[in-house]
Amino acid sequence: MGERGGQQLVMIGSITNNVLTAYRSGLAPQAVGIPWKRSATVFFDGVTAVALTLYALFISDFLDTLNNVLTLSVAVLGPSMALYGTDILLRRNRYDGEQLHDETPGSRYWYRHGVNWAGVGALVLGTAAALLCVDTPVLVGPVATAPDGACGHRGAGRDATRAVRSGAAAHQLIRPAVNR
Repeated sequence: MGERGGQQLVMIGSITNNVLTAYRSGLAPQAVGIPWKRSATVFFDGVTAVALTLYALFISDFLDTLNNVLTLSVAVLGPSMALYGTDILLRRNRYDGEQLHDETPGSRYWYRHGVNWAGVGALVLGTAAALLCVDTPVLVGPVATAPDGACGHRGAGRDATRAVRSGAAAHQLIRPAVNR
């Protein structure tokens, strides 16, 4: 098998491996309620993926873009983990597994129209607080530029401050929902 045959084999293997990914990506928009046919959702996802790939390869510096996305994802992941940890502490890690999987309005965890709005509010507030304190090449929050760093010292101390603030907001917002 020559060089050309090896390249073709790699291309065919890549396409074959991505069939299940394309199928799954077509299911995701339908799962959230977009009323398109599967073929339309897979096509839309494919066009979006190709556009993002072309952007990453030819317009931006891929590693810088990836680094910026990962850096900013902390602004959402930190508060979401603080929210989850606070919920575990408030419930003392006592969840009803059957009720967690019950997606009907009668479920214990249905809340209001299937959404725990107090949890959403806590996540939004935590993310907003984190974005105010973020210090990245793409975004510098106004609190991060304050003298002596009002968000805490650079690095782990600032991240711990964000987590504590998010956890405190989560505690105040979701405590009534947990105690119902």
